[in-house]
Amino acid sequence: IRATFGSPLAGGVKTIGRIASDYSSITQAVNAILYNGLSGDITFKIKAGTYDENIDIDALYVYFPSGTKNITFESFS
Repeated sequence: IRATFGSPLAGGVKTIGRIASDYSSITQAVNAILYNGLSGDITFKIKAGTYDENIDIDALYVYFPSGTKNITFESFS
């Protein structure tokens, strides 16, 4: 069973970091994808900092309304 709780995230570039970012943690960004789905390719740019997190993304549980999408994590700088 796959459930979504909001509109799928639009693709594009999102930031992860403690200050002035779309998401304050990697976990928060991943949960947004898992809970809402993804409607386009997305890149998360991670700002400098310490992120003590364990992340597991199982693509089988991500809602892609129109086919496969790319999820990229990379350094902000």
